[in-house]
Amino acid sequence: MARRAETTERAPETWKEPPVWQIGSAGLLSGVRLGLRSAWRGWRQLSAVALGMIITVTLLSVAPIYTTLVSNTQIAAELASAPSTDRNLEVAARVAPFWQGNLDGLDSVMTDVRRQSFPPNLFSATTEYIECDQTFNMAKVNGYGIGSKQAQALLPGYPGGGQLDLLTYSYTDAAPHMTLYAGRLPQPTPHGAPPEVAVTPKLNAKPGELLTIADGVNTKRTLVVKVVGVWYPKDEFDPFWNGRGFQTVFPTPPATTPPPVFPVLFDRAAFEQTLSFKPASPGEPAIGLTAHYVWFVNASAVTADNVSEIATDVKELRNGLNGNVLGAGGVRGVSLTTRLGDILSQGQTLFGLLRLPLYSVAAQLALMALLFVMTMAGMLIESQGGVIATLRSRGASMTQMLVGYIAQGAGLAALALVVGPLLAMALGLFVIITFVPASHIAGFTLTPEAVLREAPWRQALQPALLGAGLGLLAVIVSAWQASRTDVLAYRRRQGRMDRPPFWQRYYLDLALAALVIAGYLQLASFGALGTRALLASVGAASGFDLVQTLTPALTMVVGALLILRASPWLLRLGAWIAGRGRRATGMLAFSQLARASGMFNRLTLLLALSVGVGLFALTFQTTVARSSLDEAYYLTGADERVVIKPEEEGTQTTEPYRAAFAKMPGVRAVTPLYRSYGLTSSDLDSQNVDMVGVDPGDFARVAAWRPDYAAQSLPALMAALKGSEQGKSAGDTEHPMGALVNSTLAQALSLHVGSKFALAPRESLTSHPIQFIVVGMIADFPTMYNNYPDGYMVTDINDYLAALANPYLAGYPINGPNEFLLTTTPDAKAAAARATALTDPNFYVDSTLDARQLAAAYQSDPLAAGMTGLLLAGTALAALMALVALVSQAGMAARQRATQFAVLRTLGMGDSQLLRMLLSEQTVIYITGALGGIALSALLAAAALPFLAFSSASYQPPELGVPAPRLAVNLNGSVVFLLALFAMFALALAIAGLVARSSGLGQALRVGED
Repeated sequence: MARRAETTERAPETWKEPPVWQIGSAGLLSGVRLGLRSAWRGWRQLSAVALGMIITVTLLSVAPIYTTLVSNTQIAAELASAPSTDRNLEVAARVAPFWQGNLDGLDSVMTDVRRQSFPPNLFSATTEYIECDQTFNMAKVNGYGIGSKQAQALLPGYPGGGQLDLLTYSYTDAAPHMTLYAGRLPQPTPHGAPPEVAVTPKLNAKPGELLTIADGVNTKRTLVVKVVGVWYPKDEFDPFWNGRGFQTVFPTPPATTPPPVFPVLFDRAAFEQTLSFKPASPGEPAIGLTAHYVWFVNASAVTADNVSEIATDVKELRNGLNGNVLGAGGVRGVSLTTRLGDILSQGQTLFGLLRLPLYSVAAQLALMALLFVMTMAGMLIESQGGVIATLRSRGASMTQMLVGYIAQGAGLAALALVVGPLLAMALGLFVIITFVPASHIAGFTLTPEAVLREAPWRQALQPALLGAGLGLLAVIVSAWQASRTDVLAYRRRQGRMDRPPFWQRYYLDLALAALVIAGYLQLASFGALGTRALLASVGAASGFDLVQTLTPALTMVVGALLILRASPWLLRLGAWIAGRGRRATGMLAFSQLARASGMFNRLTLLLALSVGVGLFALTFQTTVARSSLDEAYYLTGADERVVIKPEEEGTQTTEPYRAAFAKMPGVRAVTPLYRSYGLTSSDLDSQNVDMVGVDPGDFARVAAWRPDYAAQSLPALMAALKGSEQGKSAGDTEHPMGALVNSTLAQALSLHVGSKFALAPRESLTSHPIQFIVVGMIADFPTMYNNYPDGYMVTDINDYLAALANPYLAGYPINGPNEFLLTTTPDAKAAAARATALTDPNFYVDSTLDARQLAAAYQSDPLAAGMTGLLLAGTALAALMALVALVSQAGMAARQRATQFAVLRTLGMGDSQLLRMLLSEQTVIYITGALGGIALSALLAAAALPFLAFSSASYQPPELGVPAPRLAVNLNGSVVFLLALFAMFALALAIAGLVARSSGLGQALRVGED
């Protein structure tokens, strides 16, 4: 009987739960009911899980939404600021010979070409105008010869030799853009009546006058027209005129060329009828016309989604115009005037620069949010661990338990899918408005309707589904782990230490670290993310793979996991230190943390990521600002750089410019430069070498310099150049000039300090070389780039100009420095006055560069602004999630450990000691997480920042040679952030203490006193 009873008791252990597809609807419904009841009991933790899912979906969705929104604003801004001739499309078709009626067929062909080549909403309007190829001369006015006194009285000031440009517009389109000073616009006239024309005020013609005009090619062809109106554009720069001017310019006496040209407007029907001359003889040239078709681009119709398609359409139109239009209606030539394709192609490059780095930043923040979801889901399941174990022991199947929690997770995921993309749109809009300057969003109206219309919901749907799915998976995994235990297993687990997580047992963190290292090796081979995107856009690289895109985000995860691998040693160290003291609270706190290592790891990891992301955001923002400043000053060389026109060589000396520039408003110091290049030899294998001459006496006082540009300081390098000056004999065999060579040139010519070499200057007509001696080595030098494969060099301007003064060397006189570097004050009024002074034509200024303006433009780059905004937003969200997690964990721990507190109270611990033990555990978590976050931010800054911290200006030629950005730590901001974080920790400790006193701890104390 005993053996039979034993068999009966063991029988249930062999029972296996049927798979989910074999469970009836009643079982599934009961699982859903269990899930709803548990949701009601754990609504606090469930709300925190919902918050994490929403944040995850928001952060994953914001990258495509922000990228598309800022790209569309950039497109609108570029098109709004571009000249109308660049933005619009103008097709010019030349018809020769022209006869009446043959333009009708051309109009039809051009309408079909436009409709077949482009989307219907691309153009806001279209118009056309026709221009006669020949110019006409004035012959008579009211029958009087143009040279007579009567004609001079009718047209006072009309110069002899003035020409008339005959045109016709569609006045339905043009009239709103015209101002009539007298009369009216031309209208059709009866056959035989003089055609009506409108003229501009400079002609001094009045309505009612008859003008006899003669063909400038064939003076026998004349026609009489009647002036009916005097007009001029309301705005000469109105995009409607598409760059065509109507200003009549008179040559300055005694010059007579070019002659003034007076526009004369016809009615179209009269224009075609009047100019339809038939050649009187086979050799007589026929009149030709050019029909201009202007298509005005609707900037709002060009978006990131169709920019590639439109750029291709423009290219295909340009390539196919001859085949589609040539020959139609007597067309003898056709051309397209626009830069729309180039503008959109540059936009495509910007999109590539924007998208992937932003995805990388968003991935870092989303991983942190997913960890929060896992932490809160673990708390949710752990808080209900006893109930789950009891239900399992009473017959509830694991499938029913999973169905209940899947129902909860699915509801939260659905909520996140609805709310997350809307919040992502709001976050993207906030970043644009807050961080992107107004100049980058000009022409784009940021209304809710426009944002809803432009937001890429399809692109955002995939990352939103991914975020919701990962959040749901975190809930399922946590529920699955808890649903496998019954009451006995649950009680045993509470009394034992947690096993190390599977990723530690199988060393997956070390494998992930190896994967990250491999990703950085590839990034280091090709450069930063922006460089690879640019190379991919021009076909020079294959683009990105997933590992390289996620490498910076994976760096954060690897660093955090490695910190957790070291946490057991930290806990042992803390326990050893606490054990040497007299109080037991510290030892008990460390033992509890070691026992509940899973929750400790999750909270520590979350805190480390929160602190790391916050400090990394501050470092990123500071590094971008410093990098932009470095780039601007490297390009400019000083506060301001003035470049003299190269064609002025040999016309006048520029040496007096130094004194003139020094007297300008806001200028503190000036130093001259002479930029040129030389050839390494006179044979076919010769290579160009960039060179610049500087004045070693004052260059160091003016130029912008970074210590990493060379091993020596700039004053030491200038002293070496000064000490090697040779005077009038500079450059010959006995008197080599001093030179600073960069590493590329040193490697190409096998040079070291003391080496002599020769270069033939470009100014030499006989390839006569100049002798140099290396007096210093440089890695970088302001204003110099690796334009040529053999590198560049710096020499003494005084010696170099002295060498070029030798008549056997230079083929023409050298007028002196061709650039000047200025140290200026930041005063805006002085800068404006200086800019006006530099427009003096006697200075022959070709261009000026202002480092402060360039730095401001670089810092306002949408890419840097977007990443900065997302990181700062992520920092705020990280702090919020950390606070929620800490408070939730503290309250849950106090409630769950009521029995433990009761036992400890029975053993003699007071309520203050128990509270101190609980707060000590939280303090250890805070300190470990904060220290880990500081270490993590340092790892991210050192490893990931060089591949993310850039502005798009860094990838525009010739700035590809700028030095790598330097890491800049925002010490003051980091201290403020850490103080704010510690204040948040203190608040969480206070809340945890209140929760403990009002719930589990108070009950535990009462139980202990029974």
